[in-house]
Amino acid sequence: MPAQPQGFQQPQGFQQPGPEDPPVPLPGLDLHQSTTMIRQIVQVLNRLGYGANPTPEVVYYSKPGDIKKPLSYPGPTPGPYGGQLPAPDYGEGGKLGLENITKQCANAEDFGREMPQLVEGFVTNLIRSAEADLSLLSLPDAQFYPHLRARLMAIDLLPMDARADAYEFNPNSPMRPFSDDLCIHLVLDTPESVMTLSSHSLEGRGPIEDLFRIGYRNLWQELVDAELVAQPIRASESNPGERFWAIESSSFYTGSIPLLMDEILERCLPQINPSEGLIFSTPNRHTTLIREMSEGIELLGSIKMMAAVTAQEFSRQAGALSPRVMFSHMGEVITFTDIKQTETGKAEIEIQPPAYLLEKLNRDKNEG
Repeated sequence: MPAQPQGFQQPQGFQQPGPEDPPVPLPGLDLHQSTTMIRQIVQVLNRLGYGANPTPEVVYYSKPGDIKKPLSYPGPTPGPYGGQLPAPDYGEGGKLGLENITKQCANAEDFGREMPQLVEGFVTNLIRSAEADLSLLSLPDAQFYPHLRARLMAIDLLPMDARADAYEFNPNSPMRPFSDDLCIHLVLDTPESVMTLSSHSLEGRGPIEDLFRIGYRNLWQELVDAELVAQPIRASESNPGERFWAIESSSFYTGSIPLLMDEILERCLPQINPSEGLIFSTPNRHTTLIREMSEGIELLGSIKMMAAVTAQEFSRQAGALSPRVMFSHMGEVITFTDIKQTETGKAEIEIQPPAYLLEKLNRDKNEG
């Protein structure tokens, strides 16, 4: 266990983890902060009546009376990390994702003071919204359909056993393939949260294709109402050709603009002509970055800048979608950048443009 930082205040009731509770490594936090945050999450869930079983990606939680398979835990308390209630086994119960709360705590100016408040708000809101979502699933169709949305979602956030439909089209699934690391998912929009929908939760609601049409129509209205702001991002005033556009808003669906790209561009950026292809990225749920096609060194410089900003926004903001840049042309979406770790552990951006884009990059716009 790393030494406690000077001046760091432990949350009330904190106990040092034993060998049965190893530190949970979380990005942006040291091991001490990670473990402290995990134990705080467990404490809040316990107070709300839920046992908790943390992993580095999610916390499984369930009310003790609903646990079918309890976690076999050898520690001194009923549940891991100081849990005062029995915990569900891995894969059972609800799932609390750690990515967003980890980023919030990592960005806090004073982790020791702010973390307990951040965790309290995050966990309480999640539990309240999860309980409210269950009641929405029983709404009659006329009240249910207006809450439907189509949305881009990171495949990595899906359970392993649910990822097949994100890569290969299944006409009966509420999920559709989109890119190497993103899928299109039908969700239920509520005032408190966005709930992903399963085939089971949509039984009796009509054909999946009809539900997707409703989801796309509602997404369009969501984006129209979102007060989208489009602004140019330039490398420098002396080189105006190296640039792209950022579309942002407070809506959780701004990162899903690529699902309605032509319609949104016509409304927000009518000067962009998508006929020769578009370069775009969706680093998080509040942001879409776009560049029209051009040629030569200015296009290459724009792509490099766009890839760097995408990776930065992906790692910094909550609601992350993808750190990679995509290219769309003639109805096809190709992911052509990636983040690679070097032997020294440093992250590097790798760019592998498809043939059509490579031809544009190698062409001098002043030729001919």
